[in-house]
Amino acid sequence: MRLLFSLFLCLLLSPVIGQVSNDFSKLDDYFDLLEQNNKFMGGVAIYDGDDLLYERYCGYADINKGQKIDSLTKFRIGSISKMFTSVLLFREIEKGKLSLDTHLDQFFPDIKNAEKITIGQLLRHRSGIHNFTNDLDYLGYMTYEKSREDLLQIIQSKGSDFEPGEKMQYSNSNFVLLTFILEDLSGESYSSLVDILCVELGLKHTKVGGKINTSDNQAQSYKFVENWQPESETDMSIPLGAGAIISTPRDLNLFIQKLFNGKVLRDDSFKAMTTIKDGVGYGIFSFPFHDKTLLGHNSVIDGFRSNLSINKNISQAVTGNGFNYNLNDILIACLSEMFDRDYELPDFSAKKVELEEGVLKSLEGTYSSSQMPLKIWIAFSDGKLTAQATGQSPFPLTAYEKGVFKFDPAGIQLIFPLEKDQIVSGKFQLKQNGMTFEYQRE
Repeated sequence: MRLLFSLFLCLLLSPVIGQVSNDFSKLDDYFDLLEQNNKFMGGVAIYDGDDLLYERYCGYADINKGQKIDSLTKFRIGSISKMFTSVLLFREIEKGKLSLDTHLDQFFPDIKNAEKITIGQLLRHRSGIHNFTNDLDYLGYMTYEKSREDLLQIIQSKGSDFEPGEKMQYSNSNFVLLTFILEDLSGESYSSLVDILCVELGLKHTKVGGKINTSDNQAQSYKFVENWQPESETDMSIPLGAGAIISTPRDLNLFIQKLFNGKVLRDDSFKAMTTIKDGVGYGIFSFPFHDKTLLGHNSVIDGFRSNLSINKNISQAVTGNGFNYNLNDILIACLSEMFDRDYELPDFSAKKVELEEGVLKSLEGTYSSSQMPLKIWIAFSDGKLTAQATGQSPFPLTAYEKGVFKFDPAGIQLIFPLEKDQIVSGKFQLKQNGMTFEYQRE
């Protein structure tokens, strides 16, 4: 639900040419390397229509119990939940209970600009309603139960960032409000609506989650700081239709295959849902790579990261509960294998370097960039250097050579300049997914 450096996370893929591969031995080697080097815990499933082409499961659902991940392990899928919420909204539209042009003030007149905001704008992230999960105060209450009234008060208090329809800006607030609208229209809880849909589609291991129960084969999430450590656990009363569903890679493939094969929505509803503008449909995103396009959704919630996507009849679901590596690189490897493109196995032979405490302390400060709105705070404490972006949790920085620090789970590099082989503080380049941003200390 909360996307680390969400402005940066995009799918940058090689062109897809050729037939689907029948030999996934190299992909097995790829995941062997990730698992052996504590880079990834989770599950992957790839389908061609109804046929399972490949699946792989790495690591542990519960490290303390020694409980391994398998095909029935359920993961928090975060913002992939928005695809389910969108489907449920379109079903209400099909019943004639509302339309994409229905205005928000029919349900929540106290939201700023409610008389201008449409259901379609909420679904397409064009409402202007501020994303409450981006704010630092969110980190203080995300693990505590919140009522409908609590969430409405929070969203109302955050106001609007721009005029409705002016642009696209991702906001979980939109889908929390859509959850309440669904409940009001149907007279059912969001959890019940998801259950009804899943029974209809045969999704036996998908539902709205609660407190993580590893005895039910639900995965706990982890972060890697010298070893795997439990991550904080968002209370699922908060994300609701924006990110509260749990599922398995197999179920997610079944869902997206049925959706794209006309078994979930009417043709006109499906066409509307998948009409893309600025890379966004209604509860769905496009991931372009040269002459091809995947449709689906990324997600981050706590230590979980996931992707569900489809191109014609080929789909993949990657659900992870522990990342010490960049999800985007895993997706590229899977798609390259699927479509018979060359890719490299990762090399983890690079060694960390130890830098003097005084050098690390000299890098502390608040940094900003003219190229993007996120500030970055760098701090040194307990012998470790960390960075924190606006509205995000701190993440550790590891030095691999002088001036070069990495955070592998997000594919981030911070590169400080050198003079006479010494690190110069006060500015750095941030590199991620092929993009470079210049930062200066304030």
